[in-house]
Amino acid sequence: MRVLSTAGAAIACALWSRGAVGEQCEADDDVALLQRATRLQGDELPERKYRALLVVGSKPGDPLYADLVFQERLEVAGFSVYLMKDSEVQNQDCEAYDVMLVSASISGGYLGNNVNDCTTPQLIWEVGLYNNNMMAGPDNEDAWVTSPYWSTHMQDSWTLPPNYHPEAPTGADIYITEEGAKAALAAGLGPGYVPFFNIANYGMNWVNLYALGKGAKVVAILPPSATVDWNPKSNPQEHKAVLFYYEKGGELYGGTHSPGLRIGFPPYNFIYGSTPSCEELEGVPNCAACKPCTPAVELAAQDINPEPLSCNGVKLLDAAIAMLKAEAKKCLTGPVSS
Repeated sequence: MRVLSTAGAAIACALWSRGAVGEQCEADDDVALLQRATRLQGDELPERKYRALLVVGSKPGDPLYADLVFQERLEVAGFSVYLMKDSEVQNQDCEAYDVMLVSASISGGYLGNNVNDCTTPQLIWEVGLYNNNMMAGPDNEDAWVTSPYWSTHMQDSWTLPPNYHPEAPTGADIYITEEGAKAALAAGLGPGYVPFFNIANYGMNWVNLYALGKGAKVVAILPPSATVDWNPKSNPQEHKAVLFYYEKGGELYGGTHSPGLRIGFPPYNFIYGSTPSCEELEGVPNCAACKPCTPAVELAAQDINPEPLSCNGVKLLDAAIAMLKAEAKKCLTGPVSS
């Protein structure tokens, strides 16, 4: 698998986005992306260089795979990106940056409640953190994932009553609601079905609407028709938010208030894509069905897009980053040179 340099950031995302289906990006073709990246790196650099903390499951010094597109879209938006492993992050680390992003490649148990009080604007696609910081109710019945891996490789505890495990992916689309389409986070898309991935067999985080706090602003849900046959434990009759946010001060689940902007983002991924490596599985509960497994070195060598965002998925990511940046600007007292 190629790990691309920052200079190829904007183009890489567009190329990978089109790779699986030959889709053509309407707004950002390769030339436009290169020009945009050049402008940001040249004469039109922002007056302040923003700093983003990207929390990942990868070991320090290891290249990024599924998380690479997030680093590169941040850099295109004018951020300097700093990586930190999940097991090391404390609240003061979060507070030291303009924005923080938390990947699904982390272990929610490692991060725990360490950043619950952080006021830094955050983009999160780790459902365990939703539970921990009260963006969602605390149980799997409230918020969990779809997963091509976990829907077919069940941990030992899931095979016992109540036999509740992650559902299979529901397709490439998310459904942007009529109200959600009015939000800046919708990137001008919707209302209606919007392809988030360019393949169907990839996972997403979801939260039952009843398990969100009163301050949640829902932009998109899973396609309702795709969840009607889910396990009753997941409340299949309830719509499931996949793209949502809390403004600073917004009421979280349980009645507390969000200390800063927090955006919940759809993709559920491991370090190398939708399949965990043997090394990642060492940290999960007993799973006889997970053996044999695929070593990290083999997953890293696969010539696939580890985070197959569609062109619309990239637009939504850019919109989320723009929201983070706009919120970070509110905290500035004046221009800071880079």
